[in-house]
Amino acid sequence: MSSIATDALVSAKGKGPYAIKETDNGVTEGGTSRSLGIDQTRDITEMEHELGFWKAVQMYPQATFWAMFFCIAVVMAGFDAQIITSFYALPAFQRKYGDRFGDGKFEIAAPWQTALGMGNPIGQVLGALASGYPLHYLGRRKTLAICCCWSIGFVFVQFFATSIGMLCVSEILGGLAYGFYVVIAPTYASEVCPLILRGFLTTSVNLAFVIGQFVAQGCAAGVETRLDEWAYRIPFAIQWVWPVVLLAGLPFAPESPYWLVRCGRTAEARTALLQLTSTKNRPDIDKILVGIEQTDLLERQYATETTYRDCFKGISLVRTEISVMVYLIQVIGGNPLIGYANYFFEQAGLSSSDAFSSESDYRRNLSPCGATVLLG
Repeated sequence: MSSIATDALVSAKGKGPYAIKETDNGVTEGGTSRSLGIDQTRDITEMEHELGFWKAVQMYPQATFWAMFFCIAVVMAGFDAQIITSFYALPAFQRKYGDRFGDGKFEIAAPWQTALGMGNPIGQVLGALASGYPLHYLGRRKTLAICCCWSIGFVFVQFFATSIGMLCVSEILGGLAYGFYVVIAPTYASEVCPLILRGFLTTSVNLAFVIGQFVAQGCAAGVETRLDEWAYRIPFAIQWVWPVVLLAGLPFAPESPYWLVRCGRTAEARTALLQLTSTKNRPDIDKILVGIEQTDLLERQYATETTYRDCFKGISLVRTEISVMVYLIQVIGGNPLIGYANYFFEQAGLSSSDAFSSESDYRRNLSPCGATVLLG
């Protein structure tokens, strides 16, 4: 355990708004003292650092599964972002929502292309910024379940949209849930997995987003030859699959033990840890729980002493810059432009079928390369 965490624990055990008292979970419901265990926490932290990847998977198989299960939500976000831009080159979509030009062909007007393409990102930004309070008060599972219901509702709006304006509004409002998804998935993974797995499972969010884009492009290519309204309604309808799968599995998913400890529900946190670890090769649950409790004490102290402004001061500024750039790389690398590839191919003279085939081949080669770099 680091010296700063130790100082925070000592401070918390003394005077102050978060001082440990006999009535303040001095002894947890699971029988573990919150004031115990600096050495215990150091031991469990060192043990997690020394675990190999496969050994950690064997000890935390359920945690690995549920962390990846939550990433299904991010697949949905990637699917929606890709499918709407793929429709710009879809003949049936062009005739339904586009304008006729001098050569008799239908096209989606440039302002509407921008509006539709930016609807999802605008919603994601707003959703991500708004996600903190629901996650804090409702937990990870309930928040994700509410977002799934929200997505199901706005997929209905997309499916039955009678105008391009209606479709654009549904993209923005539906994007709010996608902003929650890209926050919930890495948060949950980081709170249920040991240190050795956190990097892999949190960055799997990016892989899940690419998988969603790839599936969306395949769906669009599959319906390209259809000339009726089902050419674009079928891909929209596929979006109902993801939230239904999530809603079916969420009742069985353990809640984040970190969130449960913050809520004072220590016995439930211990039960969650038991559900997240192997019965045959289980780590010391009591030690892990002590570490979570001490982390909670440290975070409480930080909450009273720091503000968001501190993220832009001193060494914290360097950490902020690194974090921001890691998430910006995918965007500034040209990823948003890839969604327009079908439309650009058509403008360059390719037929609609060839445009979709070229894009599919491109992603088929690109995705494994990106996944290899990520997972390697």
